[in-house]
Amino acid sequence: MKMFKITRLKLIRALFAFLSLLITKSSNGEQIKTTSHYTTASAGNLIWLDVDGDGLQDAGEPGVGGVFVVLADQNGTGIVSTLTDSSGNYSFNNIDAGTTGKNFKIWFKLPAGYKFSPASGFIADRLNSDANVVTGMTELFTLLPGQQNTDIDAGIISVSISTLPLHRFQLTGRLSGRNVTLKWVAENELGTENFVIERSVNGTTYDAIALMQPTGPLNVPTEYFHSDENLGLSLDNIIYYRIKAMDREGRFAYSNVVIIRANKNAGMKIWPNPVTDFVNITYIAPATTTIDVSILNSLGKTVRQSGYAVSRGLNQVSVNDLKDLSSGIYFIRIANKNANEVYVQKISK
Repeated sequence: MKMFKITRLKLIRALFAFLSLLITKSSNGEQIKTTSHYTTASAGNLIWLDVDGDGLQDAGEPGVGGVFVVLADQNGTGIVSTLTDSSGNYSFNNIDAGTTGKNFKIWFKLPAGYKFSPASGFIADRLNSDANVVTGMTELFTLLPGQQNTDIDAGIISVSISTLPLHRFQLTGRLSGRNVTLKWVAENELGTENFVIERSVNGTTYDAIALMQPTGPLNVPTEYFHSDENLGLSLDNIIYYRIKAMDREGRFAYSNVVIIRANKNAGMKIWPNPVTDFVNITYIAPATTTIDVSILNSLGKTVRQSGYAVSRGLNQVSVNDLKDLSSGIYFIRIANKNANEVYVQKISK
């Protein structure tokens, strides 16, 4: 018992000696301090329905759930994405802000049937809308280590749309060399005056590139074709198309959106490679859908397979729990059945 007391006394003395060392001064006279270095930050807040369209959050204006939001770097390249919850709130946590801060943007993806509220004030304002009315992207902002920016909001305004009674209004597209051939089918064209072929390089802002009059009889599916020739595909690797059917009374209807990739690899990016215990996948989807992600070994046998819900535009998904895979060569296969797209990329572990 005596030996135990002596040992405990020695431990207490050693602890006091260690604490004393932490508050002593160094040889140059500066007091020794312990410091913590925070390298992560967070950002987010709200997407709300701007009922009066003034660009400000007013009492009683509700949040909007299920809106796709992307955190991007200073060049606008997506880092991670999320959806707003049922109250319209979203957040990005554990953002790598370095040791001195980094610049970011946030990209709000506009739901169908809405437009953005007018942007006003500064990005630090709590009640304004920060989304550019055309691109849906905020101005550049800086996040410092440990900072929480909860003032980045977007207001959206409901747009009343009267549609035409078209059936089977479906568009497809095919790239051959530098020409894109568009084909769409329409049925029940009663009242339709023109088909407007529209093109976009960002999936948000569309320009009319051609006009075509309907020729089909009622209740009979009719095929239409248009060729978009000599595109500058080296400048714009991804191009979006849609068809807008219009009548004389201002009513209109849109087809589905078709995405054309000049570079097939532009639709997908995978990292890290070699893989450790997880792999990230960035995928640009032409429409909201579900993609199948499979990992195959060198013999072509599937060792992992999962389905992921994606929204139109930029998405990021992660495949986790890969540390039990043995070292070797594998292939990641991404299949979007709705868009008839399949990507395969080799990885190693």
